[in-house]
Amino acid sequence: MAQQELSSDEMYGIAKKFNRELEQLPMHTHSAICELIRVGMQHRNLAMQAAAQAAGIEQQNKALKIREQEVSLATMAAQRAESTAARAQVAEVQAPKEPEKLKIVQ
Repeated sequence: MAQQELSSDEMYGIAKKFNRELEQLPMHTHSAICELIRVGMQHRNLAMQAAAQAAGIEQQNKALKIREQEVSLATMAAQRAESTAARAQVAEVQAPKEPEKLKIVQ
């Protein structure tokens, strides 16, 4: 939801309108309403910070999961290469060797 930016004059006009309406009430009611508005603003600010923090943590978790998958793939590739090399060595040892040909010397 895009929030509308207000100019200084617009903000002053809104505040002036609210203040005029609040002046019709007893001072303790006026003060209580102003405090409720202030607390509401603080709550909104904290909620926005918590949402931003949660989004950051989610992004970090996704990056960590991707990194874990990369490490897992690299480990499996290294194990495959090691296994292939070991099999090649075993095959080389087990392969029947051709007898060496004798040279006839005259």
